[in-house]
Amino acid sequence: MKNVWLGGIGLVLGCAVLAPADECIVHDDFTSWTGTWKFYENYPASLKLEHYNQRAYANCGGHSSTAPAFAWAAPDDWKMDLTQDWAMQADWYINPTTPTYGDTGMAFILLLEGNPHTLDIQRGWTMGAGTYNADGYSEYESSNRWTNNVYEPEYIDYDREIQDTVYVWWDASERRIWVNDQMYYTPNAFTSSFTGFSNVTDAWIGFGAYAFGAVPAFSGKMWVDNICVLEGNALGTVVGACCMDELCVQVPETACMGTFSGTGTFCDDCLCGPHAGCAGDVTSDDRVNQEDVLHLLSNWGESLECDPDPDGGSSLGLTDLLLLLAHWGPCDHS
Repeated sequence: MKNVWLGGIGLVLGCAVLAPADECIVHDDFTSWTGTWKFYENYPASLKLEHYNQRAYANCGGHSSTAPAFAWAAPDDWKMDLTQDWAMQADWYINPTTPTYGDTGMAFILLLEGNPHTLDIQRGWTMGAGTYNADGYSEYESSNRWTNNVYEPEYIDYDREIQDTVYVWWDASERRIWVNDQMYYTPNAFTSSFTGFSNVTDAWIGFGAYAFGAVPAFSGKMWVDNICVLEGNALGTVVGACCMDELCVQVPETACMGTFSGTGTFCDDCLCGPHAGCAGDVTSDDRVNQEDVLHLLSNWGESLECDPDPDGGSSLGLTDLLLLLAHWGPCDHS
């Protein structure tokens, strides 16, 4: 076994420490179908992603064509917001049969422009792993930049059997994607910049299997599990604000593990924040004290969107200070 971070046509996957489910904002451990991810295939006779043993397995009934076969899981009604940082992880196992000629494996997809239903990649990027056999080579891993469904390899190395947790994260300020077997650990991580490649502000993410050339039948040799988006916001027709304690994220309703505010709602600074414990408690710590006075004085005359105004007026001023002093001490909830 070797820890790797890889590319080809479609996935993110592994077996290190998985974040607890309550740390995921979008999650699928494939114990049941949740509707968060939808499965597609463009060559159903030869390659499928199938759900059993609480995993998504790639099974190939044998492929012999220069037309590639793809089977993948992707959201078709939500995307990740590329104007903000996001991060995800997943587990994978890859040990495909060796093609007579061609390649097969699994990969992570970042689809910037195109159609997730058909995996029509007008502009995108994939990183995956598998087995490649041509001119004497029999092992394969790569990343590819895709333009109009034509790929340009960025990196090629050789390995075979892989079982690992893969971490992928997006740096919005640099429009750069990173891949490693440790989250946010950039030494030895693979990175690719999309500055100037595409200016879209959102993108589909997905994972899947691929076969190209003469690939013998195989079953149970490749799978993905525990897909987990750790941070970031989603966009789309099924997405809304989800409150988890004081944290607000924008996710599909099926992925909300807190209180869903409804499709089309957006997170703001006030939506999931704490509320004032009593009159005068502008810092929402369930007591009226010097912290409230300092907060009021530092914002004197201002109208604050989120902080409560003690007298219910439109700005903080003298009457607010008098009300605050009148309720000095712990909030009385009796």
